[in-house]
Amino acid sequence: MSRYEVQPDGCWRWTGTMMNVGYGQISRHGRNVPAHRAMYEHLRGPIPGDLDLDHLCNNRACVNPDHLEPVTRSENTLRGIAYKRRQAGQQPLWDEAA
Repeated sequence: MSRYEVQPDGCWRWTGTMMNVGYGQISRHGRNVPAHRAMYEHLRGPIPGDLDLDHLCNNRACVNPDHLEPVTRSENTLRGIAYKRRQAGQQPLWDEAA
């Protein structure tokens, strides 16, 4: 689990095998799993239910558990849409402060 480099922004950038979509990958118990999920479970314990881990830093290669938050799939999707709209200089589709 030491295949990461600490970045100035606090991200732990995975330096091992990468998936095509930008997430780190590790072999665990004979199967490939996302490195951020493996690191989170290693340091924090099981991920509750069927929750996704949202990268609060918006860096898919980051495995820092302080940058990961367990959320529902729909919440993770909505956050991703809002981030992409902000990056494109567009207004959010809803009031994110609500």
